[in-house]
Amino acid sequence: LDGGHVAGPWRVDWYGSYGFRLDDYDALVSLTYTVGSSGRIRAGLEVAADGDSNYSAYHIGPLVGFKMGEQAEFQISAGLSDGDDRSSDGYVRVGFYRSF
Repeated sequence: LDGGHVAGPWRVDWYGSYGFRLDDYDALVSLTYTVGSSGRIRAGLEVAADGDSNYSAYHIGPLVGFKMGEQAEFQISAGLSDGDDRSSDGYVRVGFYRSF
């Protein structure tokens, strides 16, 4: 399951998956706002969770996306991560997305 919606300068994106065999899941939601006059940069917040029957982990942090052409975007996010049987710590996520 994935998708997104744009309303003016606001954009919400979501991704989720569930594996029945291993009882594992992965989910991410972000809310961003287009900044700057070029419309090529957006900034906001992302929240994510993943795990299976043995563990779970979560993260939350600011997100910046840089539009690279009409169908591609580079993203970077850094923030706080927490999960079962471990202490809170920082995380960095770097992503590149291209739509088809």
